[in-house]
Amino acid sequence: MAISGLLSPITINKLVIRNRAVMPSMLTNFATRSGEVTDRLIHYYAERARGGVGLVNVEGTAVEPHGTAFIRGISAADDSKIKGLSKLAKAIKAHGARASLQLIHGGRCVNPAISGFATPMVSYVPRFCNYAESVVLDVEDIEYIIEAHAQVARRVREAGFDMLEIHGAHGYLLSQFVSPLTNQRQDDYGGSLENRLRMSVAVVRAIRKAVGDDFPIGYRHNMDDGLAGGMTLEETLKLVNPLIDAGVDVLHMSAGIGETKHLISPPSCTPEAWLADSASQVRKAVNGRVPVITVGRYVHPAIADQVIREGKADMVAFGRALIAEPDLINKYAEHRLESARVCLGCNEGCTGRTGKLLDITCAINPRAGYEGKYPLGVRAAKSLNVAVVGAGPAGMQAALTAAQRGHRVTLFERGEDIGGLLHPASRPPFKDSLMDLVRYFRHELEALKVDIRCGVTVTGQLLQAKNFDMTLLATGSRPIVPRFARELPNMVTAEQILLEAVTPGQRVLIIGGGMIGCELADFLGARGHQSTILELRPEVAQDMEWRARHTLMPRLEKYGVTLLTSTEVLETTNTGRIRVRDAYGVEDWLEPFDTTAICVGYRSENLLARELTHLNVPYKAIGDCIAPGKILDAMHQGLDAAYAL
Repeated sequence: MAISGLLSPITINKLVIRNRAVMPSMLTNFATRSGEVTDRLIHYYAERARGGVGLVNVEGTAVEPHGTAFIRGISAADDSKIKGLSKLAKAIKAHGARASLQLIHGGRCVNPAISGFATPMVSYVPRFCNYAESVVLDVEDIEYIIEAHAQVARRVREAGFDMLEIHGAHGYLLSQFVSPLTNQRQDDYGGSLENRLRMSVAVVRAIRKAVGDDFPIGYRHNMDDGLAGGMTLEETLKLVNPLIDAGVDVLHMSAGIGETKHLISPPSCTPEAWLADSASQVRKAVNGRVPVITVGRYVHPAIADQVIREGKADMVAFGRALIAEPDLINKYAEHRLESARVCLGCNEGCTGRTGKLLDITCAINPRAGYEGKYPLGVRAAKSLNVAVVGAGPAGMQAALTAAQRGHRVTLFERGEDIGGLLHPASRPPFKDSLMDLVRYFRHELEALKVDIRCGVTVTGQLLQAKNFDMTLLATGSRPIVPRFARELPNMVTAEQILLEAVTPGQRVLIIGGGMIGCELADFLGARGHQSTILELRPEVAQDMEWRARHTLMPRLEKYGVTLLTSTEVLETTNTGRIRVRDAYGVEDWLEPFDTTAICVGYRSENLLARELTHLNVPYKAIGDCIAPGKILDAMHQGLDAAYAL
């Protein structure tokens, strides 16, 4: 008998789910400060349900005020929240998905500035708490929190959700009880694994009593804290069956805590399905008693399908992949993946923003979080003849949006292919998914019959002669080459090396230690070159998302990259010698390198804007030609400008 795959149905308790694709809980910050559900939140989740996923697990919901961990997270702490939660559940279920709500108590992750209360601690561990604003939970506090979980579970069922999930992972309260790293209690809730699990078991039993036997209860657990002395897979295999005995119907297996968030939302260098083998051991331990959900940077449904068919897990959670592409599961089922955006794993628009207390979006899907503001399928009142000049991220997104709105679009590109700076940006290690984005745009633009004209240098006269109703100017930016570098022999830009327009020598000096310079060093190191990075600031790669930086720095160390930080260039010679001054004011000469790569940033390319202004040709500038930024900035500007037409 064939093993069921990703698209086959599955039953949890008595709940039948249409397929085995799960949208896991991910904070959006779309709720109000008081935890109310908003229309924005509803539009966001409804679009993912419409996209074909089987189970939508709504983000962590505060079970009581003292446990509020998020500045604009959902709350179910009192009956007044049921109405909004009911609207959310109904919107998800209207599209055939099953709706689940995750219950969370922040514990040591509670910020007193947000919650208004002291941080509740399992035990006082100096490394993991702010002594001045924390309080260790006593038995009475624990019993109150257990009952709070039960009351929220009742509200979840009354609101019309199909199931709930208990958050016992990622360093929140129940995870803190279970982990020996954060639980150093001397009472019945500390010490042995049985004692450390006591709180979680009590929560499960209280919830089961509140919701009845037929309501599915999930439990999320991190199999590895990622820190010495923390939770391990070995202990996980001992605790899963006691949780099932208490009433858990499905296990959702993850990894990482607050200090190891690179395991929770791993960057692009992390392989897909990296937790599948660990989940497989959990599945063997439970021996078919309940389904097991695995997570781990899944972006390609075929890989998830394989994991399920190989028996490593029963369901697969697609997290950030569904932010980037809400229709991922439908497109997989309908063999339309060529029209799917592939998550970059960049964390720039999603977890990188929530870490700054901002609302989420997506670097490559600018509609994420704005589904109600930019609805698909809504045509403009009048069809216009639109020119888009420049086919980088901003230009491609603008052209796509304008065409989707019913405008006639001509996309001009000076280079031989669309994509702009995505081409060199895709060359460093683990950045190749940027070319998936180029392929996506090429497919979608051609399908919408956008007139793509590459190899064309656009002038104001050309646009004026074509009599376009509007021009969206996305002419991008070009590398900055400082005056001091122009006389250096063997001087090149990062782009020239990455695109293999030049062949660098063995010893390469990289002037500029931001993301571009460090990724160039990574690129060169993988090819056996010896690199030295010279950076004016005290640290390198400060403009990178921290998870990507966290994994990049060890690679630079492995390749023996020399870092000259807090170092200023004072003088250069046409022989290649460079005089520098370090943080202590000591001056010295660097002997010539085989190649000097300039990576000090980009300058806007906006001469055409000046010409169009002079000719009185209507235009709007977007992307790097306004100010150099990241893909996220360019894509959002492209969407907004085109939608306004």
